[in-house]
Amino acid sequence: MKKTWPKLICLVLLLFSLGAAQTNGQARLGREIDVRCLYPAGTYTEYGTLFPLVLEYHNKSLAPQMFELKWSLDELPVPREYKKIVLEPGAKKRIPFLLPPNMINQLYSLEVNDQNVPVSVTSNSQGRVTGILSTESDSLDYLRSLQLVKNPYYNPTNNPDDEEYSTLQSLSNVDEEVFPEHWAALTPMKVLICYDLTALNLSDNQYRAIVNWVRQGGELVVMSNGIPTEYRGSPLEEIMPIKPEFAVSGTKAVRSSGQVHPDAVALGGNPKEQIVFERPIVNGKVYYVTMPLLDTDILGKQKTIDVWRDILDKQPTYNSGPHTFSMMNSIPELPRTKATWVAIFVLLYGIIVGPVNLTILRKKDKMLWSFVTVPLVAIFFAGSAYVINRYIRPSTPVLRELGYMTIEAEQPVGFAESEQLLFSPDSQDFHFSCDDATLFEIGNNRWGPFGVSRDFGLYSPTTSGGLQSTLKMGTWDIQRFQARTSLKMKSPFQLKLVSDEVVEIDSPLGSPAATVYLPASGTSEPFELEGGRHTYKLKFTGNKPSKAFQFDEDLFPGREMLLDQVHNTRNATTGKLYFYSDKLQTPLDISDGTLYKHDYLICVEFDLD
Repeated sequence: MKKTWPKLICLVLLLFSLGAAQTNGQARLGREIDVRCLYPAGTYTEYGTLFPLVLEYHNKSLAPQMFELKWSLDELPVPREYKKIVLEPGAKKRIPFLLPPNMINQLYSLEVNDQNVPVSVTSNSQGRVTGILSTESDSLDYLRSLQLVKNPYYNPTNNPDDEEYSTLQSLSNVDEEVFPEHWAALTPMKVLICYDLTALNLSDNQYRAIVNWVRQGGELVVMSNGIPTEYRGSPLEEIMPIKPEFAVSGTKAVRSSGQVHPDAVALGGNPKEQIVFERPIVNGKVYYVTMPLLDTDILGKQKTIDVWRDILDKQPTYNSGPHTFSMMNSIPELPRTKATWVAIFVLLYGIIVGPVNLTILRKKDKMLWSFVTVPLVAIFFAGSAYVINRYIRPSTPVLRELGYMTIEAEQPVGFAESEQLLFSPDSQDFHFSCDDATLFEIGNNRWGPFGVSRDFGLYSPTTSGGLQSTLKMGTWDIQRFQARTSLKMKSPFQLKLVSDEVVEIDSPLGSPAATVYLPASGTSEPFELEGGRHTYKLKFTGNKPSKAFQFDEDLFPGREMLLDQVHNTRNATTGKLYFYSDKLQTPLDISDGTLYKHDYLICVEFDLD
């Protein structure tokens, strides 16, 4: 028994030392731990957008393990909460990131516990991809062999009908295990084809990411699995072209049928057996395929090609990034110190130091005192100038926003873009967060009158499906960034032309100055828009909408330029209602103490009957 105790003590010490060795951050990849880099949309990178990256940690040992992360992004340090992570035996943890565009090509090395982890971030020169999200993605692989899209680079006769059809070369399977919860991670895709999403058990945040991506210009293809109620009650239901209510049995497949949305239209096919429905959603589109076309045998190869050509034989809205506002270059972010103040202080300083101070000291034969009085006078005037400048230029951070929203009459949701100027009186880090419909980023305005813009830090998701990040600012620093979102109205706009000069407007917002632009009658004179339903008798001048306003450039800088820019880029065949409102703003949450000033241009579009 006496010989057994030393053996037991040695065994306990050995086990303790092994456990300590396993938790010192030196666990080996492939043995005790495993680390993978996952990308929701494959390895495709679109350098003008945020890039999604998911790190998966797996502790395969029988003891707790520590994961210490290092990477090659010098300007983007690893967040403190992710730098060192301890996992229990057998546990897995996935950490989602969104990398700023200019940081993607710098991510050439990634280390965990001083051991290299493969990072396969590559660029695809074929443009934005068509993604497939389904547990049956292999069944849809037949799309790669079909000539479905026209080749815009080969058209010898310059006739659109003579363009050659080519295959889908940029077809990518979306990893459903790391499907994002914010639409910013879906921007590398131009089309997303979905089949049987209920089998993936997506969360509401993931469904809302798809909906918001469509509103921002994405094109969604939803293929029925034959069950009419598959999307009933999900966020996807509100954007579907039809509301499937029952299934119709066919010879080779079941076809879903139901009530068609008023904005939806049927594409091609037999009028009695429509297969594809299309519905515009703000800036994007949704296509609903009523049959599970998992191969070409269901309809035959040529008819299957015709169906997919109706969907894919169009150039989707290219949404490479926020609109670049050139008018913000000339907008003062805050009232600046007038040159008159500087001239007055210099003049007073010269008078006091020269004729007054030195004359008095000379008469009293105390010129040596000038070594004291001159600096004191300089400090007094410099301090006074600083105090007055602080009074004119506030000591609190100010975020100035200029944006616009376009919305169709009778629709409750509109597309919005904005540009912000953030002024910081002191050196500090600003924390930004937004909801699931909003994206903020530096965008294309990396250089401007305020110098080179710093980029946001690492983006990470919030618990509600939004995004959060930080922006470093210096003393009296100015940074410019952009945002995109979709805004909901309490009630939709309704416009009715009573006569050529009388219009009835039901508006959820009011404005002291607005104008209605009617292509047949010209531009109306400004009138006060009231909330609710009212009738307005208008006079038309025939000028541009911006000329009908009388803007005070000091109070409302950039308004006229923004109105011209928005008006020139919108469809001229529809009627428009333009007005400015301070009741709308991009849903951004900024660090406490920041003063938020916003100015939004509303463009309501309606058909002229």
